[in-house]
Amino acid sequence: ATIPNQFGLLPLHIVISCCRYSRSLIKKNSKRFKKCFKKVLDAYPKACSQRVLIHSSNSSSRGAGCLPLHLLCMNAATFGEASHFAASLILNENPDAVSQRSDNKDEMFPLHYLCTSVAATSGPSISDNNHRNALDANLFGLMMRSSPISVIFGKDANGKTPMDILLASGHFASATPYILQMLQPHAILERLMMVR
Repeated sequence: ATIPNQFGLLPLHIVISCCRYSRSLIKKNSKRFKKCFKKVLDAYPKACSQRVLIHSSNSSSRGAGCLPLHLLCMNAATFGEASHFAASLILNENPDAVSQRSDNKDEMFPLHYLCTSVAATSGPSISDNNHRNALDANLFGLMMRSSPISVIFGKDANGKTPMDILLASGHFASATPYILQMLQPHAILERLMMVR
């Protein structure tokens, strides 16, 4: 569990990044996936703080320079309700992951990747249980609560905030209830006061 493969992926990276190819398995047997995920994480908890290594052969790969939380948010639509479970475990091991940018040309926070994942879904709602790529609204809540204001309004390499990504996608209305609640002036002031 501690040795990366030839592409710089640890087993935890593989479980998160390769699962996007087996979404139906995860959704049909979420309990089994959670058990497997926990076993891999328990075998090497420090993997939550390790980025996918950047080798010349995979420097342009989708996850190069990403932490497991980046990968999870990137693939959040695959995991459905299991994404909240996995993110909680990762954040227990590495709470600072929410405020770390990817070490690649995107320079995104995990929240950017999550909003990109919402933007990429072709369904009308992030919490539509009938949609194949639905995202768990609880994951949004966890990420918004865990992310400092500097991340929520942080810009990626293209100068976009996570909310800019949602607005541009046309899926902002799907995420509106929770996100708007978090972005209310009183909620922002409350969070700023907690920082002090």
